[in-house]
This record gives sequence, C-alpha cells and structure tokens, in this order.
Amino acid sequence: MSKHKWLSDDQVQLLNEQHGWFKHGDAQSDVSRAFANDAVEAHERVRAAAPELLKALQRLVDAVDPESTGWDEAVATIAKAMGEA
Repeated sequence: MSKHKWLSDDQVQLLNEQHGWFKHGDAQSDVSRAFANDAVEAHERVRAAAPELLKALQRLVDAVDPESTGWDEAVATIAKAMGEA
C-alpha cells in the first residue's frame, strides 16, 4: 500500500461504481478522465476541509475525557497532522 493514500477504499469504490471499473488500457479514455477528475475533486474537498477538521478534532479532544474510546486515536491523528508522529 502506498505511504500516501489520498482516497479511501470507500471513495474509490464509489468512483468505480459511478464510472465503471478501471481496466488496463483505459488510461486515455473519457471514462478514465472522468474518474480521475472526480478523484481529484474528492481529494481537493478533503484537503480544503482539513484545517477545519483538525481544529474541530482538537476541540473535541480538549473537551473529552481521556479515558473515552477513541481518544488515543484522535490524539495520534492530531500529532500526525501536525508532523509530530
């Protein structure tokens, strides 16, 4: 698996369902261009929202009991986003 996975498996599945499964030799087809454009748009939406998502996650971590489920994962994710992990 790539170190930098920009789209989740679920996002790729949705794109495949929308555009048809990507096949060898499709690299220059209209379907593959539409697939790629939609993939880039999905990535850009997440990238654009990332600063707000990080702030919201930080506020939630500050407000939640450290013993609650998911707290360690949230803290680790914040550290990763901040380049501290």
